[in-house]
Amino acid sequence: MTTEPGNDERLDSPADIVSGIAQTIDETNKIVNSNERLIESLGQKIDETAKIADRNERRIKSLGQKIDETAKIVNRNERVVQALVDAMAEAAAERRENIRLILQQQSEVRDLQIKNYRMWEILIFPERWDRRNQDDNPDA
Repeated sequence: MTTEPGNDERLDSPADIVSGIAQTIDETNKIVNSNERLIESLGQKIDETAKIADRNERRIKSLGQKIDETAKIVNRNERVVQALVDAMAEAAAERRENIRLILQQQSEVRDLQIKNYRMWEILIFPERWDRRNQDDNPDA
């Protein structure tokens, strides 16, 4: 059997095509395998990201609870501070009233001291008192 030169070329051409297709299939398989690894890696990263998101969600809830607790403490402190302010204002008013009473009593004590001194003077030195009365009432 002799082969004609044209037959070899016709056989070589499909063989080259098949070889090219086989090579393309190999390259495609490599790309598919590479993509599969990338997809697995991305899946792992998505899982890690989901775990991080869950942790962050728990932290955010915890922080929200702490903020609520802090707000309650602030409200309680606000009431305590207001009560202290009210008590201080009341105490200041009482002090002012006490000072007013003390000043009034001091004035009354001073008046009593003057009266006591005059009575003492009358008892000890009646002649002075008689002279004063005469000086004050010359008609008597």
